[in-house]
Amino acid sequence: MPRALTSCLAALLLAASAMPSTAQAAPQELDQDEAPTGGITREITDERPYSCPYCDLEGIDLSGRVLTDVNFAGANLRHADLRNTVLKGAMLAGADLTGAQLEGAQLEDSARRATDLSRANLTGADLEGANLDGADLQFATLHGTDFSGIDLTGAVFGPRIKSGWAEGRRTTLRGARLRHEFALDPDTMDLEGVRWQDAARPVSEAVADPVIACGSADLSGLDSRIYVSTSGQDSSTCGTSYSEACRTIEKGIARCSAAGCGVLVAWDEYPVAAPLELRSGIDLYGGCLPESQASPSYFSVVLAAAGGVPAVKARGLSVATVVQGFQLVGSPA
Repeated sequence: MPRALTSCLAALLLAASAMPSTAQAAPQELDQDEAPTGGITREITDERPYSCPYCDLEGIDLSGRVLTDVNFAGANLRHADLRNTVLKGAMLAGADLTGAQLEGAQLEDSARRATDLSRANLTGADLEGANLDGADLQFATLHGTDFSGIDLTGAVFGPRIKSGWAEGRRTTLRGARLRHEFALDPDTMDLEGVRWQDAARPVSEAVADPVIACGSADLSGLDSRIYVSTSGQDSSTCGTSYSEACRTIEKGIARCSAAGCGVLVAWDEYPVAAPLELRSGIDLYGGCLPESQASPSYFSVVLAAAGGVPAVKARGLSVATVVQGFQLVGSPA
């Protein structure tokens, strides 16, 4: 694929993942005024993908329904009954699933895509008996979420999770099957009886400037690099090494002096006050981590400011420009 197309494709990634393929029937649409709090006023049928992003579906009963490839991105599904619901390939990025009943739900891959629970709020949700093979839970809020006894070795969490307490319960991983992917915190996680698929990662001496990998990106063609991390500090000299990273992506882009420079953005979430302005030939890579922690599945998130604005702008680019390894989240109007 030509590199000049990569920035456009990356910017469309989140929207495209929610669209039906040309071989499928068009998704059912539901206007916001048809989706009042407490439920919806017309039937959801099982024959084709259903689309209701950002709808208010609080308390809805969809238990046992077949909703493969449904698009509920950003939807209010607080206290929804989704027990034994087929949600294979569901787009649930940014959805509010606080207190949702997800026992026995099928949240594994569909034929089209992985189930996307990234940035979802699963506070107090119950997922006992659910299938999460391949599901993406990066940056999801998991305070008091109950994963008791299920196999999580195929799910993607990232190097740390938002664990915590809710209604007197820690993030519950009791008896679950896990990989050593994320850092453990016994104060906010119930880890009793966890079954580990792999050996614990050896504790090694910290390296100031380790070799960095960014998802599945090939960084070999870069002439220079500027590093960005939420633990960094913006300055006139920041970003020349991983240990001296800039704090914001905007500063990282500004610190690249010429085409062939790559901004390597550490795995994390990056709210922006205004859309990121791309520059010709300044490549942008997300999901970056030391090689020992990195994964091809990892990405970074750019969160647009409120008010219906985009996360990124690309205007007048005269040189091929790569944007890879990001979830770009525009704000709802």
